[in-house]
Amino acid sequence: MKAIGGSDGDIRRIFLVEASVIGCMCGVAGVALGWLVGRVINFGANVYIQSQGGPTGNLFTLPLWLVAGAIGFAFVVSLIAGSYPASRAARLDPIQALRHD
Repeated sequence: MKAIGGSDGDIRRIFLVEASVIGCMCGVAGVALGWLVGRVINFGANVYIQSQGGPTGNLFTLPLWLVAGAIGFAFVVSLIAGSYPASRAARLDPIQALRHD
């Protein structure tokens, strides 16, 4: 990007946007996987409870604040993890970036 006129800020921004998108997607995937596992465990527990003669119910729930917090946490962690590579890439000399070792 620097070789075609990109500034340090542009390079840094590209890295951080990519890191934040990956963090949000992984946060959503983690919440979805957690919800799915909770549904499976709930189903299994309800089958067992019903076989014992007890009433079935919803044993596991995900409150909205927890879902939002998990996705926000994944977003923040991805930005923190991507900040060092972003600043390193922004400082890199374009000739060294294009050179193939």
